[in-house]
Amino acid sequence: MQTLFSRACALVRSPASPLRVLQRRAWAGRRNPAEIARLGREDSPEARSLARALGAVVAGNLSLEERTWTEKIESLRRELASSRRTLRLEDWGAVSPRPRSSEGREGPVIAVRTVGEICRGSASRPGRALLLFRLVRELKPGFCLELGTSLGISAAYLAAAQELNRRGGTLLTLEGALEAAGLARENLKRLGLNERTTVTVGRFQDTLAAALQERGPADFVFVDGHHAEEATLAYFETLLPQLSPGACLVFDDIAWSRGMARAWKRIASDPRAGIAVDLFTLGICLMIPTAPPRRYRVAAV
Repeated sequence: MQTLFSRACALVRSPASPLRVLQRRAWAGRRNPAEIARLGREDSPEARSLARALGAVVAGNLSLEERTWTEKIESLRRELASSRRTLRLEDWGAVSPRPRSSEGREGPVIAVRTVGEICRGSASRPGRALLLFRLVRELKPGFCLELGTSLGISAAYLAAAQELNRRGGTLLTLEGALEAAGLARENLKRLGLNERTTVTVGRFQDTLAAALQERGPADFVFVDGHHAEEATLAYFETLLPQLSPGACLVFDDIAWSRGMARAWKRIASDPRAGIAVDLFTLGICLMIPTAPPRRYRVAAV
């Protein structure tokens, strides 16, 4: 019988953008599973936790409690993927250029899409969501922050991991589209994760700095919205002074475009990101002082 992990891997390896396909072909002969073992020999406990999370996902190791949560969330995903309910979405520049009003102010692009279309096109795929889940299980962050809620699938994985950690962790997730945020709240409530999760609506440039100042240093951040070079670098700079020591930053879709590839290259080479791990579609940084900075390239999970 096909396992949950193998199904997730099959989905995550489905056809992708031409740039991503080219990148995977370029790295096909250079995959080095020893990189995870090398990461596990780092001095910092955060690096060793990251190595354990990667190893667990590659091996497909999940406890009974973890399987129960992942199956519950994937059941919700299947329901959403078939939904014909429509949502009105405000795009503040994450997908389309923002038009200007007659007064010169920038406004959102409005689109109406079915929940099924949004789920199939925008929700974190199972393999990536499972890695987020394992990272939170291993790192045990107190305050998690997500940029880009969509329908709440990745938020559910993050919050479920915190639930299993039993350390009172909380998640704040930011979303630019009002109706998507509303449905995400419904989904998190259905899963019983609403008490530890807050969904905030607004443009990231309006909500991110205020959220960090109000909630305190972030231990874990998942950046999954506004996949543009300048925006991604701006969010990185905004986050840096508001991170706890050893915080983990995860950037999604680093191969989305040439601009995102450039943004990730700059972030991964920044000395303030002591340890950077390139997973082809995901980039992970641990904010740990190292001399010199450590860089890893691991096969996609």
